[in-house]
Amino acid sequence: MNGKVVKTIGIITSVAGFGLSLISDWVDESKMKNEVSEQVAKAVAEALKSKES
Repeated sequence: MNGKVVKTIGIITSVAGFGLSLISDWVDESKMKNEVSEQVAKAVAEALKSKES
C-alpha cells in the first residue's frame, strides 16, 4: 500500500510540474507579445510624429 501511495504522489507531482511549466511558458509568451505590441505602437507613433514635422 505504501509503495502505491508514493508512486501515485510521484506521478501527480510530475503531471503538476509539467502543467505549471506549460502555464509559465504561456504567461511568458503573453508578456512578450504585449511588450512587442507596445514597442511597435511607440515606434509607429514616433514615425508619424516625425513625419508631421
